[in-house]
Amino acid sequence: MAVINLVSPVGIARWPRLQEPDYRFHEQGEYNVILQITKGWDEGDAYIEKLNKLCNDWQAKCSADLGGELGEFTTPVRTNKDNDDVWDVHMKMTARGTEKATGREWEQRPMILNAKRPDTEWSDLIGTGSHIRIAASPYCWFNKSKGKRAGVKLQPKNIFVYKCVSPELKQSAAEMLGLSGTETSYVVNGESYKLSEEDTPTDQDF
Repeated sequence: MAVINLVSPVGIARWPRLQEPDYRFHEQGEYNVILQITKGWDEGDAYIEKLNKLCNDWQAKCSADLGGELGEFTTPVRTNKDNDDVWDVHMKMTARGTEKATGREWEQRPMILNAKRPDTEWSDLIGTGSHIRIAASPYCWFNKSKGKRAGVKLQPKNIFVYKCVSPELKQSAAEMLGLSGTETSYVVNGESYKLSEEDTPTDQDF
Protein backbone atom coordinates (compact mmCIF):
# COMPACT_ATOMS: atom_id res chain seq x y z
CA MET A 1 0.00 0.00 0.00
CA ALA A 2 1.12 3.59 -0.60
CA VAL A 3 2.56 5.54 2.32
CA ILE A 4 -0.19 7.46 4.06
CA ASN A 5 0.12 10.03 6.83
CA LEU A 6 -3.03 10.33 8.90
CA VAL A 7 -3.18 13.50 10.98
CA SER A 8 -5.38 13.30 14.04
CA PRO A 9 -7.38 16.10 15.62
CA VAL A 10 -6.08 17.28 18.98
CA GLY A 11 -6.82 14.51 21.46
CA ILE A 12 -5.88 13.54 24.98
CA ALA A 13 -2.79 11.41 25.57
CA ARG A 14 -3.07 8.37 27.80
CA TRP A 15 0.04 6.56 29.09
CA PRO A 16 2.36 8.19 26.52
CA ARG A 17 5.81 6.71 25.89
CA LEU A 18 6.84 9.02 23.08
CA GLN A 19 10.20 10.35 24.27
CA GLU A 20 11.89 7.19 25.58
CA PRO A 21 11.09 3.72 24.24
CA ASP A 22 9.26 1.19 26.39
CA TYR A 23 11.47 -1.88 26.90
CA ARG A 24 9.32 -3.76 29.42
CA PHE A 25 7.77 -6.09 26.86
CA HIS A 26 9.71 -5.04 23.76
CA GLU A 27 13.36 -6.02 23.38
CA GLN A 28 13.84 -3.57 20.51
CA GLY A 29 11.99 -0.79 22.31
CA GLU A 30 8.60 0.67 21.44
CA TYR A 31 7.16 4.18 21.40
CA ASN A 32 3.45 4.10 22.18
CA VAL A 33 0.44 6.16 23.23
CA ILE A 34 -3.34 5.91 23.40
CA LEU A 35 -5.01 8.99 21.91
CA GLN A 36 -8.48 9.51 23.39
CA ILE A 37 -11.17 11.13 21.25
CA THR A 38 -14.74 11.79 22.36
CA LYS A 39 -17.48 10.30 20.17
CA GLY A 40 -19.99 12.64 18.57
CA TRP A 41 -17.43 15.35 17.79
CA ASP A 42 -17.44 16.10 14.03
CA GLU A 43 -13.67 16.39 13.58
CA GLY A 44 -13.01 13.36 15.74
CA ASP A 45 -15.68 11.27 14.01
CA ALA A 46 -14.26 12.15 10.58
CA TYR A 47 -10.81 10.98 11.69
CA ILE A 48 -12.16 7.72 13.12
CA GLU A 49 -14.10 7.16 9.88
CA LYS A 50 -10.84 7.43 7.89
CA LEU A 51 -9.12 4.95 10.19
CA ASN A 52 -12.02 2.51 10.01
CA LYS A 53 -12.11 2.72 6.22
CA LEU A 54 -8.39 1.99 6.02
CA CYS A 55 -8.80 -1.02 8.31
CA ASN A 56 -11.91 -2.31 6.53
CA ASP A 57 -10.25 -2.02 3.11
CA TRP A 58 -7.14 -3.86 4.29
CA GLN A 59 -9.20 -6.58 6.00
CA ALA A 60 -11.21 -7.11 2.81
CA LYS A 61 -8.02 -7.31 0.71
CA CYS A 62 -6.41 -9.84 3.06
CA SER A 63 -9.57 -11.96 3.14
CA ALA A 64 -9.74 -11.92 -0.66
CA ASP A 65 -6.07 -12.94 -0.96
CA LEU A 66 -6.65 -15.71 1.55
CA GLY A 67 -9.81 -16.89 -0.17
CA GLY A 68 -11.70 -17.01 3.10
CA GLU A 69 -12.15 -15.48 6.54
CA LEU A 70 -9.19 -14.27 8.58
CA GLY A 71 -8.49 -15.94 11.88
CA GLU A 72 -7.84 -12.58 13.56
CA PHE A 73 -7.75 -8.91 12.57
CA THR A 74 -6.23 -6.21 14.79
CA THR A 75 -7.41 -2.61 14.55
CA PRO A 76 -5.97 0.43 16.39
CA VAL A 77 -9.44 1.88 17.09
CA ARG A 78 -11.38 0.63 20.11
CA THR A 79 -14.10 1.90 22.41
CA ASN A 80 -12.72 2.81 25.82
CA LYS A 81 -13.54 -0.02 28.24
CA ASP A 82 -14.53 2.41 31.01
CA ASN A 83 -16.41 4.97 28.90
CA ASP A 84 -18.53 4.03 25.87
CA ASP A 85 -18.48 7.67 24.71
CA VAL A 86 -14.73 7.70 24.07
CA TRP A 87 -12.56 6.19 21.32
CA ASP A 88 -9.13 4.86 22.23
CA VAL A 89 -6.75 5.09 19.25
CA HIS A 90 -3.71 2.90 19.95
CA MET A 91 -0.43 3.96 18.32
CA LYS A 92 2.93 2.22 18.52
CA MET A 93 6.25 2.24 16.69
CA THR A 94 9.30 -0.01 17.07
CA ALA A 95 12.39 1.95 18.11
CA ARG A 96 15.10 -0.11 16.38
CA GLY A 97 15.63 -3.19 14.28
CA THR A 98 17.66 -4.93 11.60
CA GLU A 99 16.84 -5.34 7.92
CA LYS A 100 16.64 -9.05 7.06
CA ALA A 101 17.85 -8.59 3.50
CA THR A 102 20.92 -6.44 4.21
CA GLY A 103 21.61 -6.84 7.91
CA ARG A 104 21.59 -3.04 8.23
CA GLU A 105 20.57 -1.78 11.65
CA TRP A 106 18.11 1.07 11.83
CA GLU A 107 16.66 3.32 14.52
CA GLN A 108 13.72 5.72 14.57
CA ARG A 109 11.85 7.96 16.99
CA PRO A 110 8.88 10.32 16.81
CA MET A 111 9.55 13.99 16.14
CA ILE A 112 7.88 16.01 18.90
CA LEU A 113 7.22 19.71 18.29
CA ASN A 114 5.79 22.67 20.16
CA ALA A 115 2.42 23.53 18.57
CA LYS A 116 2.92 27.24 19.30
CA ARG A 117 6.41 27.23 17.77
CA PRO A 118 6.44 24.36 15.23
CA ASP A 119 10.11 24.90 14.42
CA THR A 120 11.00 24.05 18.04
CA GLU A 121 11.41 20.49 19.28
CA TRP A 122 9.66 19.58 22.53
CA SER A 123 11.85 18.44 25.43
CA ASP A 124 9.70 18.44 28.61
CA LEU A 125 8.19 15.12 29.68
CA ILE A 126 4.71 14.44 28.29
CA GLY A 127 2.27 12.72 30.65
CA THR A 128 -1.28 11.45 30.66
CA GLY A 129 -3.78 14.26 30.11
CA SER A 130 -1.61 16.21 27.66
CA HIS A 131 -3.28 17.62 24.53
CA ILE A 132 -1.51 16.40 21.39
CA ARG A 133 -2.02 16.01 17.64
CA ILE A 134 -0.35 13.06 15.88
CA ALA A 135 0.64 12.45 12.27
CA ALA A 136 0.77 8.66 12.01
CA SER A 137 1.92 6.32 9.29
CA PRO A 138 -0.13 3.11 9.08
CA TYR A 139 1.68 -0.22 8.83
CA CYS A 140 -0.59 -2.84 7.28
CA TRP A 141 0.53 -6.40 8.00
CA PHE A 142 -0.67 -9.86 6.96
CA ASN A 143 0.53 -13.25 8.20
CA LYS A 144 -0.96 -16.11 6.22
CA SER A 145 1.09 -18.88 7.80
CA LYS A 146 0.53 -18.17 11.50
CA GLY A 147 -3.15 -18.14 12.36
CA LYS A 148 -4.23 -16.28 9.22
CA ARG A 149 -3.82 -12.98 11.06
CA ALA A 150 -3.73 -9.41 9.77
CA GLY A 151 -4.07 -5.88 11.07
CA VAL A 152 -3.16 -2.22 10.95
CA LYS A 153 -0.63 -0.56 13.26
CA LEU A 154 -0.49 3.24 13.51
CA GLN A 155 3.06 4.52 13.88
CA PRO A 156 3.29 7.95 15.59
CA LYS A 157 5.79 9.80 13.39
CA ASN A 158 5.16 13.46 14.34
CA ILE A 159 3.58 14.85 17.50
CA PHE A 160 2.49 18.43 18.15
CA VAL A 161 2.09 19.37 21.82
CA TYR A 162 -0.67 21.88 22.58
CA LYS A 163 -0.85 21.44 26.34
CA CYS A 164 1.60 19.48 28.44
CA VAL A 165 0.78 17.69 31.66
CA SER A 166 3.76 16.44 33.63
CA PRO A 167 3.85 12.67 34.31
CA GLU A 168 4.03 13.53 38.01
CA LEU A 169 0.64 15.29 37.88
CA LYS A 170 -2.06 12.71 38.64
CA GLN A 171 -5.48 13.07 37.02
CA SER A 172 -8.67 11.07 37.13
CA ALA A 173 -10.47 9.98 33.97
CA ALA A 174 -13.11 12.64 34.63
CA GLU A 175 -10.45 15.35 34.86
CA MET A 176 -8.82 14.16 31.65
CA LEU A 177 -12.02 13.97 29.61
CA GLY A 178 -14.22 16.59 31.25
CA LEU A 179 -12.12 19.54 30.13
CA SER A 180 -13.62 22.96 29.55
CA GLY A 181 -12.35 26.17 28.02
CA THR A 182 -13.57 29.60 27.00
CA GLU A 183 -10.95 30.51 24.39
CA THR A 184 -10.75 29.57 20.75
CA SER A 185 -7.31 28.81 19.37
CA TYR A 186 -7.58 25.06 18.96
CA VAL A 187 -10.21 22.41 19.56
CA VAL A 188 -9.90 19.14 21.42
CA ASN A 189 -12.83 16.74 21.65
CA GLY A 190 -15.24 19.41 20.47
CA GLU A 191 -14.17 21.99 23.07
CA SER A 192 -12.13 25.11 22.32
CA TYR A 193 -8.83 26.11 23.91
CA LYS A 194 -6.69 29.21 23.44
CA LEU A 195 -3.04 28.65 22.68
CA SER A 196 -1.36 31.70 24.22
CA GLU A 197 1.33 32.72 26.65
CA GLU A 198 -1.29 33.47 29.31
CA ASP A 199 -3.15 30.16 28.97
CA THR A 200 -0.96 27.92 31.12
CA PRO A 201 -3.28 25.68 33.18
CA THR A 202 -0.48 23.15 33.85
CA ASP A 203 3.10 23.28 35.00
CA GLN A 204 4.30 23.84 31.42
CA ASP A 205 4.96 27.28 29.94
CA PHE A 206 4.92 27.37 26.14
